[in-house]
Amino acid sequence: MTARQYENIVKISHKATLDENTAFTKSLKIFDFATHDQIVKLVHCYNTQVYKKGEIFLNSNKSPQQIFILKQGQLKVEKLVTIKSSNAWPIERRRKKIL
Repeated sequence: MTARQYENIVKISHKATLDENTAFTKSLKIFDFATHDQIVKLVHCYNTQVYKKGEIFLNSNKSPQQIFILKQGQLKVEKLVTIKSSNAWPIERRRKKIL
């Protein structure tokens, strides 16, 4: 295979991925306002990641600088919460409700 043939294969594969991601993005209601050109520009910014089951991809200690769009699969969101309680004496005891 020549370098030119390889480049053509990569271009075709890249275009197919862009077309697929463009169609997927158009199907999302959150992007209903966007024009086709805006969606194409957005799709060019995509950074596709594949995660294994149980893998952590975002730590709550870090503020995300991007949005995440789940294209396929399931996502489980967990957060560890520590509740510190102090003695409220002489005020009456109050119940704490956690939703």
